[in-house]
This record gives sequence, C-alpha cells and structure tokens, in this order.
Amino acid sequence: MAPKASLDFCSVAPIINPAMRNRDVALKRAIRIAGGNQRLAEAIGCSPQAISLWDKVPHLRVLAIERATGVPRSELRPDLYPPAE
Repeated sequence: MAPKASLDFCSVAPIINPAMRNRDVALKRAIRIAGGNQRLAEAIGCSPQAISLWDKVPHLRVLAIERATGVPRSELRPDLYPPAE
C-alpha cells in the first residue's frame, strides 16, 4: 500500500480563490480606473501586493485613491465619509 500523501499548501491552494473574496465594489472600480493593482499602487505609493489583500480601502488610503482615480471618498468608505444629502 502506498504511503498517504501529506496535505501541504500547494495541494490546498486551488481551493483558495481570491476572486471569490468579498471585495468592495468601489475598490474594484478604483483598481479598474487606475489600470490595475500595479498602477494604483504606483499612484498612491504602496505595493500591489498590499492592494491585493484589501477587501475595502484602508482609512489612511481613501484620500489618495480618490485623488488618483476620481472615485469619491463617500463611495470608497461610506462608513467614514457619509454621502452628502
């Protein structure tokens, strides 16, 4: 009988699908407008790897992303910047 294969990250990796994450719609829009994670990262001074980990825009990056993409802060973080009535 063959030895049982051990379970490592590589064998589990296909189960983890980043596209299935619950990423905020406004963040997706900002990334698309900027031309991708790399270009948005260059525009705001962080790494594309950091952006790929975000589910919503960190509070310290809201204004920079608004300046770089034109996506309003009230859409990026409505919990911090409520829409004007």
